[in-house]
Amino acid sequence: MGLPLIGLTAQRDGPRRLRVNAAYVTAVERGGGMPVVIPILSPERADEILDRLDGVLLTGGGDIDPSHYGAPNEGSYSIDRERDAWEIALALAAHRRQFPYFGICRGIQVMAVAHGVPLIQDLRGARRPQAMEHDQERLELQRDAPCHDVEVVGATRTAEATRAGTVPVNSMHHQAISAVPPGFQLTAVAPDGTIEAIEGEGDLFQVGVQWHPEELVARPEPDPLALRLFTAFVQAAASRKGAR
Repeated sequence: MGLPLIGLTAQRDGPRRLRVNAAYVTAVERGGGMPVVIPILSPERADEILDRLDGVLLTGGGDIDPSHYGAPNEGSYSIDRERDAWEIALALAAHRRQFPYFGICRGIQVMAVAHGVPLIQDLRGARRPQAMEHDQERLELQRDAPCHDVEVVGATRTAEATRAGTVPVNSMHHQAISAVPPGFQLTAVAPDGTIEAIEGEGDLFQVGVQWHPEELVARPEPDPLALRLFTAFVQAAASRKGAR
C-alpha cells in the first residue's frame, strides 16, 4: 500500500522560489510518512490537493495578514496574502472533510484564523501578567533546544501522544492565537497563559501546536515526546489511507 503521503505547505523564498525547512521533512519521515511539498496554489484547488494526500502539515513562516481576521496591522510582518488564502482554504477543507492535519507555529495560527479567531499580533507589546519571551533566538538559543515547558491539559490526543503532563518545548514566535476556535479544545498552555496547543473535538488527529516539534525530532537523537506527535499524526493519515 505504501507509506501515507503527507503534504507540507511551502513558503516563499524570494520572488522565484518556494521552500520547506528540512526539519519538517525529517520529522515526517521519522514519524513513518512520505513527505511531499505542496506549492502555494489558488484556494479553489484545496479539495483537489486533499484528494491526492493522506495528511497535511501546515508549516511555520511569516505572519498572517491581519485583514483576514478583521484587524489593523499592529506588529505583523513578512506577510504573504496568497499563502494566507491558500492555507486557510486548506485548513477549512481538511476540517470539513475530517482529514488529518497538523499545524505548527504559523500553522496553529492559520487554524485559528480560518475559524474566525484573531491573533495576538505582538506578544511583547501585549499587556499580559507574567509575560515571558517566546522567541528563543532573542535568548541566543539554538532552534532545537527547549526553552520553556508547556502544561498539557485534559484527556486529549496531545496528552495521549506525548504521554506527559509537562512537555519541554522550543519557541520561535512573536504572535499567538487569542482564543480556542469553535469546534476545538485547549490542549496545552505556557506558564504565562499563552495558548500552546489545540485540537479538534472529534476523533480524528487535527492538532495545532505553537512550538516547533519538527526541530526536536530532526536532532541526531530525536526528542521522544516530539516524535510521538509526528508518529500519531502519520498513524492517523495511515488509517485514512487504509480506509480509502
